[in-house]
Amino acid sequence: MTSRVLVTGAAGFLGAEMIRQFVSAGTDAVGTTFRRPAQVPIPTVKIDLRNAVASQELVAEVRPTLVINAAYSSADWEITAVAPAHLATAAHAVGADFVQVSSDVVFAGGPERYTEDSAPCPVNAYGAAKAAAEVAVRACHPGATIARISLQMGTLEGHIERFVHEVVTHKRDGVFFTDDVKYPAHVADTARCLRELAGRPGMFHLPGADACNRFELAELVCAQYGWPTDRLRPGSRLEAGIPGPAQVHLDGTRTLAALQSPMRGAREFLSPDT
Repeated sequence: MTSRVLVTGAAGFLGAEMIRQFVSAGTDAVGTTFRRPAQVPIPTVKIDLRNAVASQELVAEVRPTLVINAAYSSADWEITAVAPAHLATAAHAVGADFVQVSSDVVFAGGPERYTEDSAPCPVNAYGAAKAAAEVAVRACHPGATIARISLQMGTLEGHIERFVHEVVTHKRDGVFFTDDVKYPAHVADTARCLRELAGRPGMFHLPGADACNRFELAELVCAQYGWPTDRLRPGSRLEAGIPGPAQVHLDGTRTLAALQSPMRGAREFLSPDT
């Protein structure tokens, strides 16, 4: 039974939700931040996880039974690819379980479905960093849990919801790609499943139930909140020349069959009736 958990990335969307759930369940939790303060119900520790010694000292001081790494930066290789190795090493040294939050960006995308056994094939630097972190974590903590997730949504704090709101309120212009397909999930569902997976070694996939492109998601967000849709413009990632994976069909059939917690689809949790 988890007696103390250390959650990195407490200022992030998923990290903050995980801390809220642990606190609600009565679990002693410690969170870390780096550049931004966290809106969570516990004090947090500011730390640069790229510093191996600092990470090891923190874990040794906190003595967690579980470490969940939800920290990342799409523009910083060290934070995304290297810091997880420091944390996994430190967790292994104190006998703590370790959960590495990975991403569907480790895949290039295409018509095929990517299972837990599919080999990473990233097409951009962020995907390569996430794939490198998976390898490093396995080497540093053989019993680690690695969970690949897709887009996280569900509240107005989510990146997608905030982006749509800024577009429809004339704060910025934006194009929503119709050729960028994901399996978005509610952040609360993902957090619950990650908690359930803790302590289970191996690779796991946590997609939402529905495949949606980004234009469809924008329409669903507008319908849920009653926002106008006249400023939503469809476009193509390919035509825009923006590199990144498209049509990533993350298959979580095997993972979800072993879990009690459900993963809802965007058409359910973004329903106006929800």
